[in-house]
Formats: sequence, structure tokens, C-alpha cells
Amino acid sequence: MDDPRLHQELVLPDGRTLGYAEVGDPDGFPLVFLHGTPSSRLDVVGIDEAATRHGWRVLAPDRPGHGRSSPQPGRTILDWSIDFGWFVDAVVERPGTVALLGFSGGAPYALAIASRCPERVSVTALVSGWGPPDRPGAYDGMSAGAQLLDESARHVPGVTRTLFGLIGGVVRRRPDLGAQILGRRHPIDPAIDPFLEALRQGAAGPTEDLGLIARPFGFALGEVAGPVHLWHGDADPDVPPHHAEFIARVVPESTLTIVAGADHGLLYERASEILGRLAEVTPGQ
Repeated sequence: MDDPRLHQELVLPDGRTLGYAEVGDPDGFPLVFLHGTPSSRLDVVGIDEAATRHGWRVLAPDRPGHGRSSPQPGRTILDWSIDFGWFVDAVVERPGTVALLGFSGGAPYALAIASRCPERVSVTALVSGWGPPDRPGAYDGMSAGAQLLDESARHVPGVTRTLFGLIGGVVRRRPDLGAQILGRRHPIDPAIDPFLEALRQGAAGPTEDLGLIARPFGFALGEVAGPVHLWHGDADPDVPPHHAEFIARVVPESTLTIVAGADHGLLYERASEILGRLAEVTPGQ
């Protein structure tokens, strides 16, 4: 899929490169999409049609060390709010605020932005979002594979880098088998596979990212400002629904929708429903 919208780059004030994708309505309300972990900006390919239908201009940056974005060793989750500010200043033409959507491992980053840059965010959405790991029962109900990756990223990151590399090799050679390993319903064209794109520079960036969200976030959820809307499947084995329930209890001005029977593919199964509802609650949309 040779779509130039998916392979854009921006040079940040500190000299790093930030890769990003854009889908949806080019004249729509700006929605900054924060991809999952381990993944990349190409997570947005699956919501292009729904974004266009509901008037969203979706902008999806790669985090450092993923896809087309330069590494930033030693970064924190809160550091991402600085990159976010630079990114929005550079690519959003209209003045005012933007909406945020944090998917899976992108949720901590969306919450960090909402806590540090509330004046720039009109509404925050979390879909299948990862909550703080430093609370009792955070790993209850999580699949063994997801727990293994989280634990290794925290304690033996070299193992995680090796595992990501091995999985990447399988996905390239056998997309059907790779889909099973990654918990997907269907294989994805390797040319637009978000996991393979995350590994464009190797596995160090995705491993660092997973290690960050597997540790304390570095800010209190009670500091998150503005409306936060959460959607989560009650059959999600990768991020069990108690993550969303905890966030909704602690974050002020939050609402939670639990979707019966949905798993970690909720965003793509219900993209039109979620983006339509988000449009209804977004000021100025």
C-alpha cells in the first residue's frame, strides 16, 4: 500500500525526526492518535474509513525509536508531552485544541498529555487502554504471553528485544502464523503491518516503550484534566477491563463503556461507533 499519507516526517526543534501518518478527513477536526505497544503509527490504517465518515483528521505520530521516529534513550512517559506540543504546532493548521485517542499502550501517553497540557486538549479517549501497573492485581486476568513480555521488558530487556526480533521474523515470513502469535484475527499485509514498522530500526525502541508502561507512570491519574471517555472489551486478554475500571474511578470527569464480548480488537470492530460517539462529545467538532 503505497500511500504517502502514512509515511510523513517532521524534524523536531531538538533535531530528532518524528514520523507520522495521517488518515481520515483532511479538513476534519484534528485527532492525535497514540499507537499501541509494541506498534507504530500504522495502527491508524484500520480506522481511516470511520474517521472520514465522522469528520476526523487523524494524526498518528511514531514514538521515539519506532518506525520513522528517532530514538530518545532515557526518555519518560511525561517527556512525550513535549514532543506532542511540537508536533501539534507543526502540523495542525487551525488554532485551538485537539482531541486525543490513546489505544492500548498509548493510553498512558494520552493521560500524560492531558495532565500536562490540558489547555491543548479538548477531549481524551482511551480504547483498550493500559492502566498503572503499580497497583494490586494489575496483572490479574492477563494472558501469559503479555505478562512475560512486560516482566522481561522491566527486568531483562535483552530478552524482550530478542523475542520481538523473533516474532518479527515470523510475521514477515508467515503472516498467517504471525497473526496467531500477535492475537490477531487476520494477517496484515507486511507493507503496512504496524508491528513490523515498529521494528524498522530494530527492537530497542519498542522494548524501551514496553518497559516504560510496565513501570510507574511518573504522574498521578488524579492530575488528568478534561473529559476522558473510555471504551474497553470485557473479553480482552491483553489488557483486562479492570485497567479501564481503575482509570475511570481515579480520573476526574471520566466515563466508561464496557463492551460485552469484545477483545483487544475493539477499536477496529467498533471504529465507527467509537469515533461517532467521540465526535458527539468533542467541543467544536
